[in-house]
Amino acid sequence: MLAKSLTVESDAVIYDLEDSVSPGQKEQARINVCQLLKEIRTGKQCTQMEVIVRINPFDSSFALEDLLQVCLHKPDAVIITKATAQIISAADAIITMIELCNNLPKQNIEIIALVETALGVETVSDIIGSSARLTAVQFGAEDFTRDMEIARTSTSNEIIYSRNRLAVACRAYGIGCIDTPYLDFNDFDGYEVDTRYAKSIGMTGRCVIHPALIERTNRIFSPTPQEVVEAKQIIAAFDEAIAKGLGAASFNGKMIDLPIMQRAKKLLEKAEV
Repeated sequence: MLAKSLTVESDAVIYDLEDSVSPGQKEQARINVCQLLKEIRTGKQCTQMEVIVRINPFDSSFALEDLLQVCLHKPDAVIITKATAQIISAADAIITMIELCNNLPKQNIEIIALVETALGVETVSDIIGSSARLTAVQFGAEDFTRDMEIARTSTSNEIIYSRNRLAVACRAYGIGCIDTPYLDFNDFDGYEVDTRYAKSIGMTGRCVIHPALIERTNRIFSPTPQEVVEAKQIIAAFDEAIAKGLGAASFNGKMIDLPIMQRAKKLLEKAEV
């Protein structure tokens, strides 16, 4: 599976040392992941994806050794589970010490905070502000609903508040917001609906647990050709209005003002047009 992971066409790949590994296999899993990271960094294995490692929780006996070993091989990011502001701050300090003691580039390893508890959702702004390394928040709905002692359903109504809260906080601080995985990876229709909702509230991406969902996810979160064309037309109409001394323009029967024009520019930046 480690070797096969390098063949998928995704923005990033996450190697999990946490929930998908049984306690008796934790050490071997860490060795396997570190060996792959070493091969990637030395050029024996090639990938254009970001390489991310999800470590064990800080209240376990595995987390410290995970960081000590994994960070030596310079992953692009580590995912810190059960995130709180205190835990993220501690992880940052440990990574900094690893960099200093091993002459590694400073501040090169990013942190992704996995928010999966009620406390994490309610203190997400504190979490984001606890480390300059933090570039994204990931939502973990399964552990969150367990913490809330509520059922996880196919409608996802039970996580509407938490998804929206994380999306707004991440947008406010200018970092990524990664949605929780959709566990029924054979339900393509349900996945499309759920993922389009995630995009509609401002989330910037999604974790997937099966390669079959990668293309769908990229398509949903990427601007469509029609959206790109419309964004260019909006900008042109607004520029023309400004040249005439007007503060707003009309496009397809709707008013275009500065915020709408700025949104169009951001869409073009995202599409890299």
